[in-house]
Amino acid sequence: MENTQVITSSEMIFGIDIGHKRADMSSLKDSIFTFRQGIKYDESKALDYQSDEVLVYLYNRGSNAAFEILYERHKGNLYNFICRIVQDPGMAEDIFQEVFIRIINSSASFKMKSKFTTWAYTIARNLCIDHIRKRNRTDAKIIVEKDLDKENRVSLVERVADSSLTPEDNVSSSEIRIYIDEALSRLNPDQKEVFIMREEQGLSFDEIAQICKCSIGTIKSRMRYALENIRRYLKTKNIK
Repeated sequence: MENTQVITSSEMIFGIDIGHKRADMSSLKDSIFTFRQGIKYDESKALDYQSDEVLVYLYNRGSNAAFEILYERHKGNLYNFICRIVQDPGMAEDIFQEVFIRIINSSASFKMKSKFTTWAYTIARNLCIDHIRKRNRTDAKIIVEKDLDKENRVSLVERVADSSLTPEDNVSSSEIRIYIDEALSRLNPDQKEVFIMREEQGLSFDEIAQICKCSIGTIKSRMRYALENIRRYLKTKNIK
């Protein structure tokens, strides 16, 4: 089941002026060189093609346009991640707005020691955890690739369909997706969030480990257990 929300521009959804400073882009040209961790502003590229980290830098220098691009670039994935975790579209929208409000309020403190996505997903994850704790819900889980040492981006649905279904099998990819969702609902919160970040958001194990503040080994272990549990559930549906 896909959780899709049409999210409008940042100013419309937050009702605030994110352009708290006025930027003269020509005056920024001479001051933007090499940032920490080798982050660079590429003068040959339009604003739309600059990295997330450069956009945060430009926003802090007063560029409203830079923030709008950053918002448009990540709003869909962040909202879907939140919705998958909390399983409540209305609450997901509230949390989503809070994520970007916190990004706006703390953008100046972003040190660029990690990727913007790592920072944003950490904020989103923490807010989701707070919400789940308030609801006293502690049942959810997550999944990973068959080979945990490879950055394989083929989705679980595609892998299951390719490896287990013959032409005689009357099971569609959409049905497999439903079964996987049912299996996820039976998993614990740690495994579920790792699955969503890895399988649906395409984050690397290193990024997930930074977001969850634990080792890559722990993340992969959660994924292994989740995968075993999901496969066990799929077998009850005659999908191997």
